[in-house]
Amino acid sequence: MIGLGDKMADKLIQIAELVYQKTANGEINWEKTPDDNTFQTSFPRYSVLVQDANDTIVFKICNEEGQVIERLSEGQASNAGFANLRDLYVTARRTAMGVDEALDEILQTLARRS
Repeated sequence: MIGLGDKMADKLIQIAELVYQKTANGEINWEKTPDDNTFQTSFPRYSVLVQDANDTIVFKICNEEGQVIERLSEGQASNAGFANLRDLYVTARRTAMGVDEALDEILQTLARRS
């Protein structure tokens, strides 16, 4: 599995899958962080971060103090049957960076110039 007890690993994969699904459905708001390669979403007492660390995507859960309390690498996730961690990162990045809004604005501007 991923080096954790099966029950813990199952919960972590379940969280990653749900975050992925809700992100894909536009239900999760991602934000930029001081690190250009890390994006986060917050819950009442915890935060979830996705990070591109040297071309390896890492999913992290942090406590209120910002300490990483659990992490899941792209390889660990894939070995556990969850192959969408990179897609999650890309979607979180696009959401946090406002890519859709930027593309819409550029398209509207170009359409007016036609």
